[in-house]
Amino acid sequence: MKDNESLLNILNTLKDYIPYSLISKECINKILKLSRFFPSNISSNLIFESVINSSKKEADFSFNITVNKIDTFFKMYENGNIIFQNEYWENLYFLCDHWKNNIPGKINHLWIEFDKEVYEKKRPVPLFFLDINENLSGNIQKYSDYQWCIKAIEILKGSTISPNIIDNLSYCFDKLSESEKITDLGFLASRDDEMLRICFKIYEKGKITDFLHDLGMKKESEIIKNIISPFIPYIDSFLLHININEKFGDRIGIDLNISDRTKLINQMRWFEIINLLEKNKLCITQKKEALINWPGRSREITNQELSKYQTKRYINCFKFVLEREKPVIAKAYFGFIFQPY
Repeated sequence: MKDNESLLNILNTLKDYIPYSLISKECINKILKLSRFFPSNISSNLIFESVINSSKKEADFSFNITVNKIDTFFKMYENGNIIFQNEYWENLYFLCDHWKNNIPGKINHLWIEFDKEVYEKKRPVPLFFLDINENLSGNIQKYSDYQWCIKAIEILKGSTISPNIIDNLSYCFDKLSESEKITDLGFLASRDDEMLRICFKIYEKGKITDFLHDLGMKKESEIIKNIISPFIPYIDSFLLHININEKFGDRIGIDLNISDRTKLINQMRWFEIINLLEKNKLCITQKKEALINWPGRSREITNQELSKYQTKRYINCFKFVLEREKPVIAKAYFGFIFQPY
């Protein structure tokens, strides 16, 4: 694939917007190199994930694929893109075919996320996340409602999910109430070929610690309670991420979410949260300033592909990551979204 036909063409146009206080030039160049694998029109949503409570300037990179972009992905496969010489990418081809033909309304989009450690691999393996349509079931969700989702992950894995992991997933579902929804199920292929991640949206903001407590994470629930309390008045929901393999909950994440976050007027809601992050030593000052200045929009008339769209720079969410015996990590997810005029 020629560079002017790849995602590199898009990122080369936009790279000067990215502040070096959040992502170093060296890391940006690695992301640019990675982007050569993918066509320029593979996604309309590009996200960077950066730790904000340390001076490190590295970032993970992700993009999503919607059902109307699947044919673009198929062309990559048919044109012999070398990335498909890896089993997980080939399995993704089979999943996309299954998605398009059998479950088109059940998945909103598929997120493909690259850890910074894989950028320079010959055939980089990502993490895969199915963004699930939240309106599929009634108020109380059951494990049996999501057998189609388990099958999708097994297509990605190329094998069945072990009975112990199934039991752990089922246990999570058993604890759901009307105020929680399953939003994502992920396969962490690049980290552990048996590791899944399940994500729940918690609408009743005071209930997140109760939910963790019900899952048997009493110590974690108290730590999270102290971290999230200052932010409760400023957000619309939490998103809880739980890693699941033969063990359960060795790493959890909590997203701070606002509604309609791609609207620039709502981006201003993040400013108070960013100030609180700094006040609570969860964001260093240099990164705070960069994040406050990030939201905006432009029309990139020098790039033929982008000139058809309004390019928005937006903050997607903030996340706290808690891992046993390790300090809390605070992350910002920010990026570009391309919307027709």
